[in-house]
Amino acid sequence: MVINRDLIKGKPVLLNFHEYTHLSENEIPDKAEYILSTSSSERTYLNRVFDGKTQQHLFSANNGKYEIYYPITINGKTIVIYLSQSSRYGKLGSS
Repeated sequence: MVINRDLIKGKPVLLNFHEYTHLSENEIPDKAEYILSTSSSERTYLNRVFDGKTQQHLFSANNGKYEIYYPITINGKTIVIYLSQSSRYGKLGSS
């Protein structure tokens, strides 16, 4: 997923776009359909990234779920790449 910060009616929001986002080349998206739901700590981290206060990635692993937020800045514009993986059944041989 690609995360970007934008404005809706003058208020900052975090938007997410992923492989299931079907927009034609010149189509303008309805931003409200792409608002990202986050926890308070995720939102704080992402706003720090978009405010230019950090470029550190954020990694977490918990109960077989792995997530990473990876900021990228090119030509002064920042996006965050979010990747996740979940293991439903645990590892073989573990109790």
